[in-house]
Amino acid sequence: MDKHGDGPIAGLQPKHINKLIDEMADTPSAASNFRKRLKGLLDYAVSAGLRADNPVVVAKKVKLKTTGHRTWTEEDIAKFRKHHEVGTPLWLAFEVLLHTGLRRSDAVRLGWQHLTKDGFVISTKKSQGHVELCIPVHSDLARYIAESPKDGPAFIATMYGRARSEKAFSAWISEAASDAGLRSLRHTACARPPVGAWLRLDAVLWKSCSSPATPISARSSVIAAKPRGRSLPLQQ
Repeated sequence: MDKHGDGPIAGLQPKHINKLIDEMADTPSAASNFRKRLKGLLDYAVSAGLRADNPVVVAKKVKLKTTGHRTWTEEDIAKFRKHHEVGTPLWLAFEVLLHTGLRRSDAVRLGWQHLTKDGFVISTKKSQGHVELCIPVHSDLARYIAESPKDGPAFIATMYGRARSEKAFSAWISEAASDAGLRSLRHTACARPPVGAWLRLDAVLWKSCSSPATPISARSSVIAAKPRGRSLPLQQ
């Protein structure tokens, strides 16, 4: 900002901002921060009547490359379990996420009402619309949910037995993971068999229960994990 601080603010155009951002191509994080601060400054200029619009709005955005969250190792999982008390709602929430690989928005809805002889059957909203999933029940998870109230709204509930909102749950589980020095649990579920074999296929995470046409090519890498045509009700 010091380098260009003597120019007239009323004459600043998107092309000027684009040029400034391009000059910082080697430091994308710094360019992104510069753009954010400049936008805030020009928002103030608009509110103060110094100009009619904010050119940053239509200027180019900075694309930051991310490597994503690191997948937990088995040691990380053990670390979380050691850090948090066994048998608590937090422990159960962790096991539900770990053994199902569900998005948090779906995990907070999972309950006894979704359990069938073939495993958990739950309708989840994805980018391509609603998809009904058949999720094998891991033997460990079966033990963990055994004590959950049969009349509860979901396995993941508050201490008062109420369902947790997605936003509150996300903050709760993220804080718990952070306390243990960890993050990104769903990536871990994607990497652990047998759930991982399905999650890596994404669009056909688990066979769609409502559709008879499950792509054979997509299932070929995991066909040995399930008997032909149905989901296993229990995974060891």
